[in-house]
Amino acid sequence: MAHRLAIDTSGSFCSVALQRADGVVFRAESEGNGDHFERLPPLVESLCNQAQVRLLDLAQVLIGVGPGSFTGLRIGMSFAKGVACAGQVPVVGVSSFLGVAMRRAMIAGAQGPILVVSDARRQEVFAGEYEVVGGEAVRSQAPTILADVTVSQWVERTGGVVMTTLREWVIPGVDLVVESRIAEGLLAVNPPQGTFSWHTVALLEPEYVRGVSAKSIAERRGA
Repeated sequence: MAHRLAIDTSGSFCSVALQRADGVVFRAESEGNGDHFERLPPLVESLCNQAQVRLLDLAQVLIGVGPGSFTGLRIGMSFAKGVACAGQVPVVGVSSFLGVAMRRAMIAGAQGPILVVSDARRQEVFAGEYEVVGGEAVRSQAPTILADVTVSQWVERTGGVVMTTLREWVIPGVDLVVESRIAEGLLAVNPPQGTFSWHTVALLEPEYVRGVSAKSIAERRGA
């Protein structure tokens, strides 16, 4: 096992986690004020100091790709790419929603369906559906956009848990479980390490889901 850093800035919280080569995980989160630009560098520095690991000693950087706040996603993505390029280590994008679901799966005795949601505005939500099976979160439905009124209907139909990365956000009639430790969930996903390449770093982008508001590199090129 090697040193791995995970970052998520998709919601209200700036969440970072560092897994040292011996398996010990260090983590930190902001208070959820959306101040990712100011909070991310010192949080990462603090974790590295605690773990006695230099950024240049990392073997992998994981970044939550959303969906979520467009600005927050860009901040986290830029920072993660900078760290990866400085050390020439692979940077891997992981669904922020899967990270949230994995955090639920890490709770002893957790089971059943999970709906992870975030505010898409326009009375809509970004929503991804997962199922906890054997201590793992398995995706049932990829993140998409739903009318916010359908969330309560999902709860009535499934009896599942609704989770979010947003602090002080309300969906009428729905009990939201707020998760701040998303980066720790990203580490638990444990994706393939991959290899570093400038091309891969350049093409890695957030998963905005709402294509009207943001275009991929391929779409901007007219591909």
